[in-house]
Amino acid sequence: MLTLTHGFKLRQLASTQEGQFSQRGEGSSDIGRAQRDQDSDLTNNVDVSFTPQEVEIELRSLLPNIKLQEKAQQNPCETPRDLNVDLKFYQQIGAQWMVYMERSPTRGGILADDMGLGKTVQSLALILMQPSTDPRRKATLIVCPVPIVHQWADEIEQKTQKLSVYKHYGPNRIRDERKILSYDVVVTSFSVVSCEWNESRTNGPLFRSAFHRVIVDEAHTIRNLSAKKTKSCLELEAEFRWCLTATPIQNAIDELSVEFS
Repeated sequence: MLTLTHGFKLRQLASTQEGQFSQRGEGSSDIGRAQRDQDSDLTNNVDVSFTPQEVEIELRSLLPNIKLQEKAQQNPCETPRDLNVDLKFYQQIGAQWMVYMERSPTRGGILADDMGLGKTVQSLALILMQPSTDPRRKATLIVCPVPIVHQWADEIEQKTQKLSVYKHYGPNRIRDERKILSYDVVVTSFSVVSCEWNESRTNGPLFRSAFHRVIVDEAHTIRNLSAKKTKSCLELEAEFRWCLTATPIQNAIDELSVEFS
């Protein structure tokens, strides 16, 4: 989602950097070798194909996103009028950063705040501050694990004054995509998204819909690029895309490949 369009590129960059350090003779001690052995878990089986100049270009391309964070810190948003809770100061910064990211070429990002810091309420603030101007694709789709589908819907109903919400879940869920897109927010589960997806994208209404925004909550659960659950989420059509997770990386840097997609 950020400037690097594929997560595996980060892994290749890390491997390239490691090779450059080794060529300069650094890390020749036992400690250095041990560190390289540990780092190899991140970079093994990687085709190193980046020059130092290409590495610099790619890393510099991330700087605009860092500047957006600094800009948000200097200009935090006010709590949206239709939000029933007051945003804490750090949430005002986070919500403003999300607005800036949607206005940037990346058109989304990864919100990786720790658990309990309010990723949900910041997302609701974003939805209120950045509504769609196209009535044909006004809905924000939230994809999350089954246990928190109802929790998301309850949070929306309790904390916002005007957002209409629909839980797209269960055997009696709506099959008409026009009705689905009439809501401000649609909440569904990974299992429903996976069920409605196939290679031709002709079955489920979620894949006949063009959403304003897709927010994937607990995004660390879709790290396997070969899994149907992951592929189906990547096929959802939206103008803006967000991943919410407190653990963007657990074991290796290439786990970001899905979250960057």
